[in-house]
Amino acid sequence: MEKISSYTTTADANNEFTNGSVASGVSPTNLVAGWFNMIQRELVAVATAANITLDSSNDAQLLAALQALFITREGGDLTGQLTVQNLLAAIKSAPGALGGVLEAINESSDADSSAAFNFGFGSAVMASASSAIADDGSTNITFSVSPPGTVSDRRTAGLEVIGETQQTNSVFDLYENGQRVYSPNNIPSPATVGALALTGGNLSGNVSSSAQFSSSNGTVGFIATGLTQPSSTTYNLTGYRLAANTTQYADLYWYNGDGGSRFGVHVQDPTANSYFEFFYTGVFKAPGNIYSGEACYQNDGNIYGTAWGGYISDYLAAMKTATAAAYSSTNLPLFAAGEVGSYAFAGTNQNVALSFGDTVAGSSLYAASVHAAWNASDDVASIYSSAVLTGTWRCLGYFAANSNTSFGHVTLFQRIA
Repeated sequence: MEKISSYTTTADANNEFTNGSVASGVSPTNLVAGWFNMIQRELVAVATAANITLDSSNDAQLLAALQALFITREGGDLTGQLTVQNLLAAIKSAPGALGGVLEAINESSDADSSAAFNFGFGSAVMASASSAIADDGSTNITFSVSPPGTVSDRRTAGLEVIGETQQTNSVFDLYENGQRVYSPNNIPSPATVGALALTGGNLSGNVSSSAQFSSSNGTVGFIATGLTQPSSTTYNLTGYRLAANTTQYADLYWYNGDGGSRFGVHVQDPTANSYFEFFYTGVFKAPGNIYSGEACYQNDGNIYGTAWGGYISDYLAAMKTATAAAYSSTNLPLFAAGEVGSYAFAGTNQNVALSFGDTVAGSSLYAASVHAAWNASDDVASIYSSAVLTGTWRCLGYFAANSNTSFGHVTLFQRIA
């Protein structure tokens, strides 16, 4: 048989006939003579096999051919109507072990036709032995059938059937060469065959896999239930372990103790071990040095990095030495009067107030001094001024504004530019 698509390119997507669509530009399927000839040959072959002469005026010849071939077939393996009794008769007359079994069952005094068909053994057969002939006809195979609830003798020729009662029906367990054989109607429990149940259960030994572990749970991939609790705050390191060998491994654990709850990583080596802890407060503790690129924070507080040109302790020590040398009595820098960095007592000829840290142009300042004299009637303070300063100065004291620019206040200034 072939589909129309084997004869034309105008079949539809399922390789079948289509009426086409003018609006969509789809052509109808071409009616090719080759396909119809193939169908005609198939139908004629069915009628010929049933010994039916073709008759153009008879529309039921295909039906008659099928009935002749499958329902009322004569002269072949089946005789008469295709009924249960005729099927059993044909099987019984066939050579081999199955025919012998049915022959023995039919000849039993209490085996009626329904029992013979569905192998429901009667009491007479249950109490006696039946035999069959092997396919090659060389030996007899003897088997025994016991009433439900009892156990027959052990295997005699490699085959034993033991009757057991399950619910209201008899279920037969088959033993071959001393091994129990199960069937879809008699499925063993996981414990019977040493398997783990699909739901629940505990593995007592090591589990190894050559495939990747995956979980269909959207929130939890793996839970370690092997953690032991020596106390209410301590959890032993027996949960998650990544092992290189028996003396090199890493443990993951949780600890509730002094300092707060934290998650930890324990790294074990034959010569040493370390604990790294992550606290719920965000604190991280490491027993050794912490590196970030080339920079290093050591467990003694020292820091190494290119920003310091090495260790920060060496950097600070060098700065301390340089500062001490710069301000020692023998190396104290000396400034000429009026130079940048020099100091001066000065007043202002402007009506302004200056506070500590304020800057002012030197053109508004003049070097000055204060002279004080006391007598019985009052105190007298005199201000003496000299040259006007240049550059920019920072006020290191304070004086208030004074409209009398001839008698301004005096304080300390340092030239900064």
